[in-house]
Amino acid sequence: VTTRRHSPTLAYLDSFKEAIYYPLVLFHLPAGEPRVLDLGCGPGKDLLAIADRRPIRGCGVDFALNNLRLAQERGQSAAKTIHWVLSSVECLPFSDHAFECAFFSEVLEHLLEPDLALREIRRILKPGGLLFLTTPNRLSYFSVISEILPQELKSALKRWVWNLPRDYQVSRHY
Repeated sequence: VTTRRHSPTLAYLDSFKEAIYYPLVLFHLPAGEPRVLDLGCGPGKDLLAIADRRPIRGCGVDFALNNLRLAQERGQSAAKTIHWVLSSVECLPFSDHAFECAFFSEVLEHLLEPDLALREIRRILKPGGLLFLTTPNRLSYFSVISEILPQELKSALKRWVWNLPRDYQVSRHY
């Protein structure tokens, strides 16, 4: 059995999501079993956390196949109606007005053309649909330092700080 360390940064983000983000999402989700899209889902943590708390028809989208494999492995233990799709968020393979809700958490800052992604989100959300969007504080110590570091070092630091598996794909745009 391998024990993974739990970084203070990851602990802070987990506590924020458990105390504020997930309750906010759950409070605002439409009744029934809404269609929920997680854009840039990574290993699927947010979508699976919501699906553990109430019925949804979920879809996680990521551009990295390894991230989707991790998400699928995490979600195998419970019967959930979640699908995982390999796609860029700038060109989504869904029909217009297909989702009641979308998560776009800590993704926008990684994109070369964020306007395209935001237009796609508007297209796939039903009228009156909800978008839960979060971005990091660009003035934080980590963000400022990361602007001057080489990409290889930034990737290694992200994996270490966020306690990510070695095969987790780290964006090159941030």
